[in-house]
Amino acid sequence: MLQKAGTFLKVRAFEWPAVVSGPALATLAIRKQNRPDILPCTADLMTLMNHVKSSATHLMAEVESCQNPQMPLHSLAELTLARIIIFNKRRSGKVAKMTVKVYNEKPNWHESALDEFSAVLSPLEKKLSKRMQLAKIPAKRGSTAPVLLTHDMVSAIDLLIRYRTVAGIADDNPFLFTNENSTSGEPLHGHDCVRKAAVAACSSSLS
Repeated sequence: MLQKAGTFLKVRAFEWPAVVSGPALATLAIRKQNRPDILPCTADLMTLMNHVKSSATHLMAEVESCQNPQMPLHSLAELTLARIIIFNKRRSGKVAKMTVKVYNEKPNWHESALDEFSAVLSPLEKKLSKRMQLAKIPAKRGSTAPVLLTHDMVSAIDLLIRYRTVAGIADDNPFLFTNENSTSGEPLHGHDCVRKAAVAACSSSLS
């Protein structure tokens, strides 16, 4: 029985890629190639972004004026994370794991930019570079991925950092978008935040 089992494993290891896994992967690739890509409508994206921006602005004012900003701070973290993911079109898990250290240590690109670099930019690109900040987060295989932050994103993140102690976030928690409902100190789930914002934006547009 042991000899038969060993022989079967050898034959399986030799024939499995050519007979089973190879054709299966080729079939899946053909199906994916012929499948039409369903892109979101511009109107839906505008509705989502307007909802996220207006709700975040309202929550920021509420956190500033509230005696106990713990509850609105959690909602503000969810909206801010969703806005960064949508704006940058980055993987939700990578952005959600951004740490406070990475944010605080982001370089000041406006002061360190060379004149030669600015000279090759168009007027529109120069205006955009002045209106945004750039942070780099870890990506696949040890590389880094850029994340653009607008002024309203920076203001919201600064507010989240300022009230971390009031919200009861542990000092040794490195994540910027902490999940208050997690007992292990994990960050928020980015896809859940985007889905929640999309549902709320749809409900507000229908009402």
